[in-house]
Amino acid sequence: MSLARLLDLAEAAFTEAGIETPRVDAELLAAWMLGISRGELQSGLITESIAFDEAQTLQFEGLAARRAAREPLQHLTGVAHFRNITLEVGKGVFVPRPETEWVTGLAIDAVKACATAEPIVFDLCAGSGAIGLAIATEIPNSQVIGVEKSADAFGYTS
Repeated sequence: MSLARLLDLAEAAFTEAGIETPRVDAELLAAWMLGISRGELQSGLITESIAFDEAQTLQFEGLAARRAAREPLQHLTGVAHFRNITLEVGKGVFVPRPETEWVTGLAIDAVKACATAEPIVFDLCAGSGAIGLAIATEIPNSQVIGVEKSADAFGYTS
């Protein structure tokens, strides 16, 4: 079966499952499996220069079934993009949401507004570590201490 047909079938299944961005999710999943960007995938589909082998087809079908069952795309790929960083995520940790990026921006602005040269920031219930890592990345002289109770999430936080 062609990759284009697999994507069409996944899109239909995701639509039926109520996934908000069915085509995007199908393409992102396929691109992740191939180790390429979504744009490269789309280009390859147009030129018919990319394909899945039999093992990849089976893997994609399995992952697509899990996504159709509403498992987060980021848990399937193991990565989530947050501000300017890429995080490891999986079962037991929330996937950072756009609202969290906005709140993190407010926190970064607030810390930058402090007159402290080396601010100390506590990230309580750190989860994936998204907020703390963003602060540490965007405010290089800061010391960020993440605290997480969940053993499942802790593996991603550390």
